Amino acid sequence: MEDYGINYDDGLGYSDNAYKVCLDDFVFDVGDKFTYEYNFFEHLMHDIRVENVKAH
Repeated sequence: MEDYGINYDDGLGYSDNAYKVCLDDFVFDVGDKFTYEYNFFEHLMHDIRVENVKAH
């Protein structure tokens, strides 16, 4: 499991730049799940389950 986020001074640090990470960068299969945190400070969490994968 990997965490992605935005680096803040005196805060958590991440190895990847969250501004450059896109969903298209991942290989998902139907049924895969991940959690998306929309607002770090208010902890607006979204559990996402992949229902369909389209080739492009």
